[in-house]
Order: sequence, then C-alpha cells, then structure tokens
Amino acid sequence: MADGKYTPLHDISSNESSDTDEPGPTYSTRTLSTFNSPETRAVLTPRRFRGKTIEAHSSSTGKLSTLADSDITTSRRPSPLSHARNRSNSMPIRFSDYEGSNSWAGPNLDSIMNSDLGIEEDMLDNPTIAGERRRRSSISGPMSTLGRLFSSRAAGNGGEYYPLEPMGGETRPGRYLRQPSEPIWSRRMLAVPAIMFAAMGLVALVISTLAWVRERRDNPNEHIDAKLFPWAIDPSQLSNGQYAMRLVHTNDLHAHLLPFDTATGADCDPQLQNSSAHCVGGVAYVKAVVDHLRGGTNVHDAVVVDAGDAVQGTPFDSLFVGNASVAVINALRYDAVTLGNHEFDRGLDHLAKYLGKIRASALCANLDFTRSIPALQAAVQPFTIIERHHLGIIGLLTPDTAVSSKLGVGVQITDPITAVNSARARLAKMGINRVVVLSHLGFDADQQLATRIDPGIGLIIGGHTHTYLGNSTDETPGGTYPTWVANAAGSDWQTAVVQAKSFGQYVGYLDLVFNDDGSLDSRLTRGTPVPVSIVPQISPVHGMAPSALMQSVIRPFVKEAKELESLRIGEAEAEFAAPESQRDMHELALGNLVSDALVWFNRPMRVCMLIASLLATAALGKRVELNWKISYVQANPDGENKRQVIGVNGKWPPPVIEVNQDDVLVINAFNELDEATSLHAHGFHQRGTPYYDGAMGVSECGIPPNGNFTYELNAAQTGTYWLHSHYLGQYSDGLRTPLIVHARREQYRYDHDMVVMLEGWYHRESRDVGEQLLSTSQSVRETPFRPYMLVNSRGGSDLSRTTLHFEPGKTYRLRLLNVAATGMVRFGIEQHSMRVIEVDGVDTEPKEVNSMQLSVGQRVSVLVTAKNSTKANYAYHADIFTDIQAGVDRAVLPFTSIVEYAHGAPLRNSTSDEDSTVDWNFFEDIDLVPIDRQPAPGVHKWVPLEVRTAIFDDRREHLAFNNRTYESPLVPSLTTALTTGYQAFYPDAYGF
Repeated sequence: MADGKYTPLHDISSNESSDTDEPGPTYSTRTLSTFNSPETRAVLTPRRFRGKTIEAHSSSTGKLSTLADSDITTSRRPSPLSHARNRSNSMPIRFSDYEGSNSWAGPNLDSIMNSDLGIEEDMLDNPTIAGERRRRSSISGPMSTLGRLFSSRAAGNGGEYYPLEPMGGETRPGRYLRQPSEPIWSRRMLAVPAIMFAAMGLVALVISTLAWVRERRDNPNEHIDAKLFPWAIDPSQLSNGQYAMRLVHTNDLHAHLLPFDTATGADCDPQLQNSSAHCVGGVAYVKAVVDHLRGGTNVHDAVVVDAGDAVQGTPFDSLFVGNASVAVINALRYDAVTLGNHEFDRGLDHLAKYLGKIRASALCANLDFTRSIPALQAAVQPFTIIERHHLGIIGLLTPDTAVSSKLGVGVQITDPITAVNSARARLAKMGINRVVVLSHLGFDADQQLATRIDPGIGLIIGGHTHTYLGNSTDETPGGTYPTWVANAAGSDWQTAVVQAKSFGQYVGYLDLVFNDDGSLDSRLTRGTPVPVSIVPQISPVHGMAPSALMQSVIRPFVKEAKELESLRIGEAEAEFAAPESQRDMHELALGNLVSDALVWFNRPMRVCMLIASLLATAALGKRVELNWKISYVQANPDGENKRQVIGVNGKWPPPVIEVNQDDVLVINAFNELDEATSLHAHGFHQRGTPYYDGAMGVSECGIPPNGNFTYELNAAQTGTYWLHSHYLGQYSDGLRTPLIVHARREQYRYDHDMVVMLEGWYHRESRDVGEQLLSTSQSVRETPFRPYMLVNSRGGSDLSRTTLHFEPGKTYRLRLLNVAATGMVRFGIEQHSMRVIEVDGVDTEPKEVNSMQLSVGQRVSVLVTAKNSTKANYAYHADIFTDIQAGVDRAVLPFTSIVEYAHGAPLRNSTSDEDSTVDWNFFEDIDLVPIDRQPAPGVHKWVPLEVRTAIFDDRREHLAFNNRTYESPLVPSLTTALTTGYQAFYPDAYGF
C-alpha cells in the first residue's frame, strides 16, 4: 500500500476449493518491531468481518504479515472450532491514513490492546504485546457490571468515558477492555436501553399525572360526563327531518336553599368528611348540576324550565317572603316557569310583585286574569316560544289551587284540556309544531291529560305531587322516566311525562329527538333524573363542587336566617319531645309552646283576630246543628202494611237535610234503640275527619244503646248525598234521608229543585229479609218476598202519594237517589227528555238522555223542562230490578206514577210499562265529562275482581269479591291500622 490506497486482503478462510489441488502458501511470523515504527502503523491481525477473514498489511513496505504461528503450514486449514471462535470473538479493525485523521485510530499500541483480538492473540509470540496486556489488566482489576459497562480508557488515563458499540459498528479510540470469553451482545449491554426506556416511562407517567391533576383543577366536573350522558345523541343517528335538543327541568323547590339530610330533615354540608350519604339538594349544587347539564356532547343551548312551587316550605320563604326564591330562580337562568298553587299563598298583589322580579317567562294557559290585577295579565302568558329551538312551551296550574291556596277575586281556573288544545292550535298557526307542556297538575293528572288532549304535545314536564320517576333503589318510583302515554284519539301519538320529585333532590334532563310532525322519537329520546347527592361515590355527580355564583347569591339570606336562629328568646325546663308516631298524637309541651308563642306575638291584634275569625266564619258558612233521637216507631208508607221502622225524634221518615256550601253540619245523635247504630254521610270525603265517617267496624265502634255521639260534617262538597245508618240493615228499616249541599254558585240555572228518593221497601224488617237472602235452605229461599217501590218514602196504589207536580215552561232539577237495599232502579218520564248535570256530587257537562239507571246508593241530578201546556199529564216510571230476589219470577218490578201539570187532566200515556214510549237503552255514565274537566287518576295497577255469591263456613250465602266476603272486625279496622305498626299488614291483627 505504498501508494496510500487500500488494497483488499486475501480471504484465507473460504471453504471453496481451488481449481487445483495445490497446497496454499505458507505464512511466516513477523516481528513486533515493524509495528512500532511510525511508518508502518497498520493493524496486522486477521479479523472476522461479516463472515469473512481478512488479512492486514503494511502501509509502507507492503510486506504481508500474519498472526499465525510458524507451525501453521499450507496444508492446515482453520479447524471448525477455530472458525467458530473467530465468528464469535473477532471484530473488524478499520484504518485510514493516519495523517490528519481525527476520526479513526491508527494501529498504535492502544488500538491493538483495546481491541478484542480473540483467540488468535494466543498465537502471538510478541512479548511486548503480552506484557502490556498483563499490565493493563492488573491496573483495571475486578470491575462491577456498571464499571465494565462504563469503563475508562485505562486506569489513570483521564477517566474518559467511551460508549459501547455493536459488533460490526465503527470503532472509536479507547474501547473498553472486555473479557475475552464474553460476547459483545451480552445482557449487560441491554441494561442501558432498558434503563433509558424505564426513565422515559417514568417521565411520561409524571407528565400525564400532572396533566390529569391540572385538568381536574381547571375542569373539575369533566369526569362526570361518562356517568351522566351514557347515551349522548349522535347526529349520525338522526334521520331527515329529526331535530335533537336537551331539556333540563326542576319542580317544587319550596325554598330549600341548603342541602338537607333526608333521614332527619336537618341542614347538612356534603363537603364535610363525615357528611351523611343522605345529604342531598341545596340550590348551589342544583345550579352546579344544571350548569353541567347545559353542556355536553352535541348539546347546543339546552332549555331549562321549572314546574312551579318554588316558594313556601322553609324559614327562608317565611323570613324573606319569596325574595330568596326570586334570587334563586334568576341565578338558575330558567327559560320558563309555570305557576304552582303555593305561588298564590300570599295573595294576588304579592304574586304580581313576585312575578315582576323574576326574569324567566311565567306561563299558565288555564288561568283567567281578565277581571283581576292588570299586572298579572301582563306577567303571565299562556305559552312562550324558545326561538333558538322553535319550541313552544305551554303552562298549566292545578284546579286544586282554588281550595289549597288563595286564588283571589277575579281569577278563574279553566279546563286544562281545553286550554292546552287552544294554545297548541295557536302555536301551530305560528308554525311551531314542537310543543311541550309545563304542568303543575300532578303526575296522575298529567297522564290523563296526555290521554285526552288532541295529538300534538310531545312532552309534559310535571310537578305538584313530588313524584319520583326512575329506577333508583333508594326511592319508590311512581313510574318510568320518561313515562310514555298513548293518546286516546286512536292515533299512534305518544306523549312523554316526566317529573323530578321535589326540594332540589333531583334535576331531570331529557335529550329530545323530535320528528317532523312534532312527535318524539321514543327510541332515541333518553334521559334520567340526576340525584343532587354529592357524597355517595356511586352518585353520578359525586364530588361535584357547588356553584360559587349561587353561593354568593344565597349567602346574605343564609347569614340573616342563621343569626335569627341563634337568637335566644327565653328558656324552659320542660322536655319538648316531638310526636314520633300516631300514638303520640296528644297534647304535648312543644305544641303548647308554639301556641303560646303565637298568642304572645299577636297580642296587640288579639281582638282584631277574633273579630276577623268570626267574620270569616260567617262569610264562609254557618253552623247547622240538629238533635236526633233515634228510636223505633210504627209506619205504613205504602198503605198496605204497618210495621216497625227506625225514626228520628218520634217521626218517620227523617227530615230531608239541606245545607249550603262550607256550612258545618252538627248532628247530636242519641241512640234509643236496643242495638248499636251510627250515621254515615254517603259520598262525603271526610278529609281529615275519618272518625265522623260512621262506618261501624272501620272508622268507629258505633253508638251503643243509650249512648250518644256528635258528628261534625264539613260541607265542602256540593251536590246530592244521603245520610243513613251504617250498621246491619238499619237504613232499609228507615234510618236514611237525603242530604243536599247547595253550591254558592250553581253551574246551571233552573227554576225548581226537587228531591226524588227511590227506595225498595220490604214489608218485613231487615233482620228477616237478611236471613232469607243469606240462607242456603231451598225452602226458605223460595218463600216469596219482594220489595215495593217508595218515592220520597211514599208508595202504594194511591198515585196521589207519589205524584210529581210540574208547572208549564219551568225547568226542574230532579235529584234522583237510589236508597234501595238490594236492587237497581230505572227512571224515565213519558215524552220528556232529561239532561244529566251531576253524578254523585260531581257536576258534569250536560248529557241528554231519555232514561236513567241508578245503582244502589247512586245519585244523579237531571234537568227536565216542563211542557208549555196544562192539557195533559204524563206518566213516569221508577222500576226496580229483582235479579237477586228469591221467589220472584220477573226481573223488573214496575212502578208508575204521574207527572201532573193540572189536576184532573187526562194522561197522555198509559201507566202500563207495556205501552211505555220511554227508550230504555241506557247510556254509559262513565262517558260523562266533569264540568271542570279534571282528569281521573291514572292507572298504575289493574286488580281483577270477580263478584259472585258463595257459601262460606257459617253455611250461609254471601256476596264475595274473589271468593272473599267482608267480616266486621272486633276492633275498628282503622284503629287497628293506626296502632299496630307493621302488624297491620296481617289479617290476624284484626281479630278474624
């Protein structure tokens, strides 16, 4: 290589044979002195490189040298073992022109000593190399794994670091001194990348943790989304014409500003370490949940509404007279609210001021303010339109407001169904077909509303009944969320009904998907009531922070209320225990304290309050007091059979009782019979006064012989009722009379009010009739007995006793009552139509009929307009059915009397049923519509009842429901139910 160029080395390890069998050349040993001269700096050892053995040569003389011993002859080839050693231990040593080169090492002594010479080094006979190798090995000494990995060039040689290189890679000066027997690819060499990868992983973990912490700090509620929105609407799921939006709703907050414990009712703080899992609500958390629900995947501008009763229920409302609720409503940024019944509690003037302060749209379509305060007319609208979604919202108020609150003069609640249909029609004309109803009717009424309104309402958001809908294991659900109700019009239209309980315990939300026609896609429309329960880890909003804005809004109200609560006004040594059950419902020290405090507080106005109370009582109604001595008397009502009956004050029949609405009917009853008795106002609800219901064995023990009892009946209801004994068959022995409650303002105009009491009368006492009805003896049952019709306690062949007198052209209200013991009655007047206006105390829309059928105990009022002529009289029929009467062949026992226009005028029709022109095709009274259109309660469970007669253990035949007959308990069942706790669910507790 005298010319400075690289000359390839001859391959001496090839396995290929030459063309001739001549032996190869013989290599001789070269002395080390050649290596030490500067002119000959070249590596002279054979190396393995990519499977090839190469031979070094001198750069100056060009003399070929070898590291093989002199005993290696031309006839010797490397053995397989030597070949393997060469492949595993050898490494290429490259060189370049040493002059001016700073990248590659020349073949100096260091490069030779630091190179792994492999097994061939054992063949070297140069003592200089062997000595230098021993010297450097002694200097290095034993090395740890890390030391061997990162060894210096040589001990005491600057401690410079030289990284490792893979086999076959470029060699830098001063490679570390490796043990001859150790492969270059060892596990020690893999430790470096392993450590590097571990360090990188640790750094990545730290970075991701810091990012997670920062994200939770900046967006603390993002982790809640997965729990709240598991079915987020995917726009790709929507078909053409469909529209998606979110609606968030609350109801019945009732001024519950702070979180409270549902187990105790006391205030609580969810952020405390030991806070109870029952700690729920609080408007700061309600707002946090509402604000979170406003956002979310694919949600744009959610609509937030409230279904009424934001006021009344806590000291915050009493102290701040609705102002705290106004602040809360405004902070929640509702789009619309409807009015609840409690919004009227402080009167119309206060309501007008209250509505003037809130920024949300106040809605109510079934309120008529036209004769009331002008400010209310401006503040309350029947509906509103949310332009950003082309959504119409209609408001509704419960008709109960007239009773449960102060509706005020000049305000009228109209029919909710009519109001919704009218508002929806107006919205349709404006091009709005996505319509929802914001209702304060109650859950059952909302379902009835959905059934009976015209199709076109997609959703009803409810309130008033504090109903929970959903599948929580901690609540008793009133239905599913949402509850889908089919429209009764026969179409495929379904309306969703929702509600979110009360007091801020839940916030409801629905992801709505509207179809082109305004209906909801029940498959895609989803949602849930979100529990505002921050403490339990299973809660979807666990750990959510309260709204700082709402906290600042309510802080002054809370501060003032807490200061007032901490004010000490006195002290007492008595134990103020609250009643824990019905057993504690007696006079308590706590009740006396509250009463005394109220009297003390109002002491300057005590006289004024007394006068106002008296005036209010006089305005509302009067006290009607009757003294009844109940005893046996003799009577012959049909003129055919005189027998013992039960009368009042020595006379029979008892007098008809007539009172006005809101009167208090007081009856001082004295029992002069030889058995117990009672008085029951048939059809009276007796809300709050079940002990005056008179049902022996159920609500009372009855009045014993020679005993007395005072009944106080609140005539809050209007219509036709009757008062009768509720013991054995005493009312069929005569202890019964009509009870009429006249309304202050009747719904219909008429000239005369006429009671027509229809009764099946027996010539034998009820004891004998009952024995025959219940007997299983065929001979006894076949003994003929029959009822005889009485009209207003009169009957018989003398028709003058039962004649009804009409004046020409007058309108009569006939109050029909069936007070028979066993049989249904039908009633009709020849050539006269009737209009039904009341059934069982409920005014109805007029229904024209030709005849009426009344079950036992039923009452119906009809309007009959008299003829304009007195030239004829007409027959009327009051026939009694005898389906269960033994020994009677006919199914109907006819009774006919006269409607008289003029005495002596001819009958236009015969009094025979055979010649009757009355149409006896009865209408279904279930089709009658209440005049206030208040829907019937919804059906949650169907109970099949089979009614039939059966023979029981006493060997007597009884009427039975599902093979069970009634047995009077030893103790009134209501008393047992209220005093036996959970045992009230067991029949044995009632003494059977």
